[in-house]
Amino acid sequence: MTALGAGEISASSVSRITKELDEKVEEFLSKPIEYEIPYLLIDATYFKIRDGLHYENKALFVVAGIRDDGYREILGTRLADSEDSLFWEDLFDDLKETGLRDVKLIVSDGHCPHSRHSHCKRSGKDCFQG
Repeated sequence: MTALGAGEISASSVSRITKELDEKVEEFLSKPIEYEIPYLLIDATYFKIRDGLHYENKALFVVAGIRDDGYREILGTRLADSEDSLFWEDLFDDLKETGLRDVKLIVSDGHCPHSRHSHCKRSGKDCFQG
């Protein structure tokens, strides 16, 4: 921290800053979607996350939306152990709760395990209609 010009920082300061950051992130991710967003980009990057005494590989999914005017915005993120159908249903349900509707196209680079089948195609057509 000294190299960043912050000097010494106490454990309580780190806890306070972390709590404030968590609140801001939650506020950002739960904000209502106020525009029509017909296109979604879903991508993931994998991290080794410490869980107790050992590390596990987890995927951090990022969902970006593209409005008709070309503006892009981050709509959601999700840390996941796996990408089963419940994961996708949960992710899409959360997006619908914030107001996402009428998605025409979902682009992903193969993270969806059902992309060769009907689940993701159906999700794009059915989950966000109306």
